[in-house]
Amino acid sequence: LRAGFGAVCWRPGAIDGVPSASEPLLFKVARPVFRLLRPLRSLTVRGEEIGRAMLVAVRAGVRDRVYENAEIRELADRAPR
Repeated sequence: LRAGFGAVCWRPGAIDGVPSASEPLLFKVARPVFRLLRPLRSLTVRGEEIGRAMLVAVRAGVRDRVYENAEIRELADRAPR
């Protein structure tokens, strides 16, 4: 997809999201662990940060790129709030 269409790929690791009544028990148990890892930018990312990073990338016209956790969080930090 990158070569043929210039697609941007998103590779988040542990995603910290909003609790849900229908989420698996494993996610409920893992969420506190993810939050302890939050200072390590390369390991976790929040769902909200992924969305902000995507908006920044679209506005900047980014093409043919792979973003992982640390870069996703850097892009999210640049997004207007």
